[in-house]
Amino acid sequence: MKPELFWKLSTLCYRRGWVIPAKLLKTFNYFIFRAVLPYEIELGENVSLWHRGLGVVIHPNIAIGDNVSIAHGVTIAGTVKGMSHIGNNVTIGSGVQIIPRREQPFTVGENAIIGAGSTVIGDVPASSITRGERAVPRTSNPSPTSSNVS
Repeated sequence: MKPELFWKLSTLCYRRGWVIPAKLLKTFNYFIFRAVLPYEIELGENVSLWHRGLGVVIHPNIAIGDNVSIAHGVTIAGTVKGMSHIGNNVTIGSGVQIIPRREQPFTVGENAIIGAGSTVIGDVPASSITRGERAVPRTSNPSPTSSNVS
């Protein structure tokens, strides 16, 4: 059993107008995997949750691209002022917090890597490696094709 499957099913149910099954699948994911995975989200293909998504919390106003890896204990906050975006081929390490700056939607660029334990406020440039307590881009990602390590 993988939480990604139930998450994807809940988003598909919601898109078809089947809100009650979507809510049941979301609740199942929470009780079994301890992950808050909203059905309202725009979810790309091949999104993987490491360690069964334990402790992952994601705001409903987030669009997640294809081939994104999210480790355990990640919080992705959003805002009601618009949709935030996580690009394709992004890797988010364990314990990361991504927070909007001044209630404005953020963008995590394609092929970005966010290191474990980082606190990100606002945007992350494409093809960057971002790390640290108040994470700032330190270097460019040397190999965009290898950024999605499972």
